[in-house]
Amino acid sequence: MANRIRSRWTLIAISLVILLVALACSEEATPTPTPDTGAAVQQAIQQALADRPSEPQGPSSEDIATLVQSAVAASAPEGASPEQVQEMVAAAVAAASGESGVSEEELQAVVAQAVAAAVSDAVAQATPVAMPTDAPTPTDTMTGPYGTLRAAVEDLGPPVFLLSQAGYPTYRFLNLSTDEMLFSTSVDGKVVPRLAESWNLEQTPEGALYTFNLRQGVPFHDNHGDWGEVTADDVLFSLRDATKEGTQHSGAAGVRRIWFCDECEVTIVDDYTIKLLRPEPRFDVTWDVRHPFPAGVAVHSKKHFDTVGEDAAITQSVATGPWQMYEHRSGDYFLMKAVSDHWRSPPDWDEFRWQLIKEDSTRIANFLTGLIDTGKFTAEAVQAIKQEELPSTKYMTFPGVTYHYVPMYGQQYYTEHPAHQGENPKVPIGENVGYQHTCNDLPWVACDRDVNSAEWDKARKVRLAMT
Repeated sequence: MANRIRSRWTLIAISLVILLVALACSEEATPTPTPDTGAAVQQAIQQALADRPSEPQGPSSEDIATLVQSAVAASAPEGASPEQVQEMVAAAVAAASGESGVSEEELQAVVAQAVAAAVSDAVAQATPVAMPTDAPTPTDTMTGPYGTLRAAVEDLGPPVFLLSQAGYPTYRFLNLSTDEMLFSTSVDGKVVPRLAESWNLEQTPEGALYTFNLRQGVPFHDNHGDWGEVTADDVLFSLRDATKEGTQHSGAAGVRRIWFCDECEVTIVDDYTIKLLRPEPRFDVTWDVRHPFPAGVAVHSKKHFDTVGEDAAITQSVATGPWQMYEHRSGDYFLMKAVSDHWRSPPDWDEFRWQLIKEDSTRIANFLTGLIDTGKFTAEAVQAIKQEELPSTKYMTFPGVTYHYVPMYGQQYYTEHPAHQGENPKVPIGENVGYQHTCNDLPWVACDRDVNSAEWDKARKVRLAMT
């Protein structure tokens, strides 16, 4: 029984080593592992086991702390990536688990409890993620961007840069940094030009005709070659790629309805002019090509895609934003370099690093120790940071903004959709675009199309009450 207890504590200590080694080795631009990495890790584990106390009741908390520290110091051979070190140590733990009879479930439960307690009791002592070194202190002689802006988030998404293959967790960050859209949003909520310099709408006998005039002279990033400047071909390519069959882009449905409906006709007039002919005008024409909408479609280089092919285009970011992708590691970070001569607004920093740190407590620890500059924090985490009263910490406030919301679907009538045609359109609203309810099911939606009807007034009052 004493041996089983001692083995269990040893396994817990080794498991903590897994977490600590992975964090201690999470360095920027880790070189290729050396061949003797596995041997070095195994030797460290064996040494930790050999040095463990042999009392029947198992190691004390001080002994475990010493054991973990010595193992971490010994088991970080130069050249090992976090994933490789963790896999090797995990294999050793699995072997030790089989010898001692401790089940994997028991081990995971005990380790999870120990880690949670350690983090909550000593946030300031949490193991920080290795980050780039700070930039030199700016002087009057320095010009241009300098330093690294380091932001931590709980979900980063894989480094996928082809619009049709990138899901929301990835491109929401790209839309904020490397990518640009046709339009943006002003602080008072109005549509303002970005890659589209201007646009207009006119009613013709054939339908509603939109004309989009692109900004001239906007270059694509040169980190993967010289791909020239943005043209109408690039815009149309990006819209079609984001909406093609099997796409993962969440803005696809909106772009299809607006740009590629059955009666829609898109024409490239010249390199900087695109015309969109629709059966009727729509109020949301700019929505899915507008920043910072989460479903927004950015503009990527068609020439780059045609030259390198789909497989390479997935892994190479070629857009027009103020940052260009420099380095990335799946499940770890995005590192971007500033476009110092960007046409719109050059960044204030030389580098921008998005760091994946899933646990809120670890993000707090990294912030308090100065290893990240900002990040995504819960309301509770912000209060914890405020309690530290750090003089250098600044807080940004957005009046009237909230992150939580309740979507009330079915408030839009798509007049080109069969479900919304006829005298009595009491059929599924927005069928095949996410809404499977009828207007009879939704008290905030009127089945009567007459905006002056009693039914419409009742639906409006329901929406007001819910608001």
